[in-house]
Amino acid sequence: MKYRVPLFDLYIRENEIKRIVNVLKKGWLTFGPECIKFENKFSDILKVKYSLFVSSATAGLHLSYKVLFNKDDEVLVPSFTFISTVSMLLHVGIKPVFVDIESIDFPLLSIKDAERKITKKTKGLVYMHYAGYLRDMKEVVEFCKENNLILVEDSAHALFVKNKRYAGTFGKIGIFSFFSNKNLPIGEGGMVVTNDKKIYEKLKILRSHGMTKDTIERFKKSSLYDVVDIGFNYRPTEIQGALALEILKRVKRDNKKREEIVKKYRKELKEFLKIPFDEKIPSSHYIFPVFCKDKKERDELRKFLFKNKIQTSIHYTPVHKFKIFKEIYPKLKLEITEEAGNRELTIPLFPSMKEEDINYVIEKIKEFFKFGG
Repeated sequence: MKYRVPLFDLYIRENEIKRIVNVLKKGWLTFGPECIKFENKFSDILKVKYSLFVSSATAGLHLSYKVLFNKDDEVLVPSFTFISTVSMLLHVGIKPVFVDIESIDFPLLSIKDAERKITKKTKGLVYMHYAGYLRDMKEVVEFCKENNLILVEDSAHALFVKNKRYAGTFGKIGIFSFFSNKNLPIGEGGMVVTNDKKIYEKLKILRSHGMTKDTIERFKKSSLYDVVDIGFNYRPTEIQGALALEILKRVKRDNKKREEIVKKYRKELKEFLKIPFDEKIPSSHYIFPVFCKDKKERDELRKFLFKNKIQTSIHYTPVHKFKIFKEIYPKLKLEITEEAGNRELTIPLFPSMKEEDINYVIEKIKEFFKFGG
């Protein structure tokens, strides 16, 4: 199926290709100088002390949970998120405690529901900035402090979004994603940020097999290494680092274009669909989620758009509704999350969208509601 308007379209520019070619010519492909430059630039932008470039945001979550929590700890987490937010907790032996979202208008983790679910075993809270929207984090930070909880920010959607401070810098650790459809798309990749030196050093060692020195460090000094923990191979490549550095130059401009598209969508579609979040809330506009009146309408609209060669997606089927989690949590009910999962539809949004494609999406959605699918 060739879509007239895809959900996302990746475009790589000539200067970005050239930088990758230069890396290939140099002959150093594993983690090296380009990756280190990217880490440093990321820290400078977010004004954090430490940034750790990893092979994916999922890898970043895995490392973060392993460093911060212990086996059998309980961690509060949304179900209205991508699977890795939760699955990496289980890989470390941590019990996810699912928390409902606030509302369809504000589909972020509910602090009121989180309060009801704290036990003596609760050690942390994972706050996911859905669709890239960064709320005022005061309530979240205070709740964690009052209950002695470690705050982890799943900022996979929220690259370079600022509300007093940047997303990912309010908690002990923030994790970002550079997957192919994200705001900084390099195929695969992630970043973990922290201001805690001890945490950073643990993360760094775990990233590369528990070894005390990376390959590039051993190459420069011709030194040996020790293995001090059971780690992983979560290193990114120089190709990823080079591409990230070059795309970084246009992220601000791309995000501005995303914002312009979202403003037009909001203006043209608010009569037909529920659009979450106050438009004044800062956002990276990673995706544009809308809510239909019910699952039937959502499914019919999605089918209609597909027939008209417009790609859509669903962000998200709640994690606790997947087969493996229904077996673990057979009686769990999250009323608002489940409603959101049944009603949500994600429509195309990417910075290289042509005006004619934006208008076509709007036209077809209006056609569906005015004349039926």
